[in-house]
Amino acid sequence: MSWFVFAFLSGASDILYNFATRNSLKNSSKSLEFSWAMTTLRSAIFLPAIFELTNSSLSFRHFVLLFGLGAITVINILIFMKMHSLNELSISAIIVRLRTVWVPLVALVLIGERLVFTEYLGIFITFLAVAVISSPRRIVKDKAMSVALLFSITGSILGVAMKAASEIFSPNLIVLAMTLPSAVVLPLFAKDKEKSS
Repeated sequence: MSWFVFAFLSGASDILYNFATRNSLKNSSKSLEFSWAMTTLRSAIFLPAIFELTNSSLSFRHFVLLFGLGAITVINILIFMKMHSLNELSISAIIVRLRTVWVPLVALVLIGERLVFTEYLGIFITFLAVAVISSPRRIVKDKAMSVALLFSITGSILGVAMKAASEIFSPNLIVLAMTLPSAVVLPLFAKDKEKSS
């Protein structure tokens, strides 16, 4: 399959997941439970990948990368659920598109990936388009839009980390590294939420 088919399938599944998540979380306080169920299911499916760790020589950098994937995913999930509990899907979808602006910048800083001038120009045009649709002043003042902006940034960091990890680890191990910490940590946040309510 070509990269275009993979990109199309990834985009379609992202839209479907966002739609299902938004409908599930609208006017609901079960966001953490929903997220925990999804990550636990993924962890169970990809758990056999943990045996890859015993068959390969991992450096300290490799462990840091795997740990970082898990930590960023936990943060990203919490922000993602907050975003969908506050925003309408149409609004959050527009702000989240800013990932196309942040990803090249994060990739330049973290993995030294560079683009040509015309690609940076395209990113700048994308940023201007989002700024016109949703004014920067409103993004700063509106809590819901600020959360969506934060998710676009953490999502781009996670995407770049996945790219770096894909050059070292198998897809199964990457998914496990991303989901297992969330399956363990998210119930702790649910307990804190119950105590504060």
